Amino acid sequence: MSSIKVLITNGENLRALMFLRAIANHKDVEIHVAAKRKFSACFFSKYCKHKVIIVDCNENKKLFIKQLAEYIRLNKIDVFIPINSVEVGTVLDNCDSLPKELIIPFVDAKLFHKVNDKWEFAKIMHECKITIPKTIKIDNISHLEKLQIDYPAIIKVRKSAGSKGVVKVSDKEELISKFKETTKNHKLTENELPLVQEYIENGESYGAAAICKDGKVLSVMVYKNLRQYPIQHGTSTSRITVHDEEIEKGVKRILEHIKWHGVVQIDIIKKDDKYYFLEMNPRFYTSLNITVKSGLNYPYYLCMLNDRESDSIPKKYKDRVVCKIFIPDTIVFIKSVFRKNNYPFKEFLNIGFKEVYYDDIDWKDILPFIPLFVKGIRGKLL
Repeated sequence: MSSIKVLITNGENLRALMFLRAIANHKDVEIHVAAKRKFSACFFSKYCKHKVIIVDCNENKKLFIKQLAEYIRLNKIDVFIPINSVEVGTVLDNCDSLPKELIIPFVDAKLFHKVNDKWEFAKIMHECKITIPKTIKIDNISHLEKLQIDYPAIIKVRKSAGSKGVVKVSDKEELISKFKETTKNHKLTENELPLVQEYIENGESYGAAAICKDGKVLSVMVYKNLRQYPIQHGTSTSRITVHDEEIEKGVKRILEHIKWHGVVQIDIIKKDDKYYFLEMNPRFYTSLNITVKSGLNYPYYLCMLNDRESDSIPKKYKDRVVCKIFIPDTIVFIKSVFRKNNYPFKEFLNIGFKEVYYDDIDWKDILPFIPLFVKGIRGKLL
């Protein structure tokens, strides 16, 4: 049986490594990995048989596309899956420069950029009649002086990943200073100013992942975040699979409304039986491993999406599976012990988990932990 050739990017990233490992035992897929340096996690993996070094997309988008196009043609790649948001957006903007027969299992560039913008996502939520925290678009810095919002509040860069560009503030003075600082650090123009959002205090943090084909939702899985970095409003470092019908219904309503294609992840907060949908990640996500370990191999399904019947993709997944990222989760765990509210140390002891896995550590494929450990101690893993 001939295998399809799949190329992924961002080989130095943990998400790419999780993708690579998820595909490893499928003989009908030949995986190729692109990264911007030799010292990349995927390149250390025993599963990485085909590798290429390309320029950093952030530094030279034109050369990035040119190098990819050459590699795709020379190696007769069938499916191309960029991993991070910048790379996905760049590839979708430059599809004409890539071979016409190449499969890129994402939506078109216009829809991708729309949902990748947190303000545009907020407008989609209103269209779907789904609750979100109070979110305010700032037109200019002077707008902040008259802003009416309860504190603490959150500053959010409109286009960012994970906890980057997210700042919690406790009063108006801090809001103004941190807003200016965030705008400067991210080199934002007046048309790109961050949003200010209501902070849902003491809520429970959830995530939902899904895969769709031409607007049809094929599978949805839900997990609860046990720990996050930074604590309470950052990227999930420890999570557990759960089943929640309300979250599943909300996710399906959104994805069917926008006619989504490919994978996606959505962040949700639950407080007092009320759900707030926060943002949407229109690409593979940091919590990818929990999807795979719970029985839903989204990386493989995405590779085969064009050749697979919709009904053949599983919908059931295992309950109470825990996945953790060793380095940041260990740091958060230690910090949580010393916090007054012990967040969320007590809850973790009482969840009754069935299986526990690490996203970054795999004893059958241990060498990638070396570059991940170096990134982790430099604070650049998430």
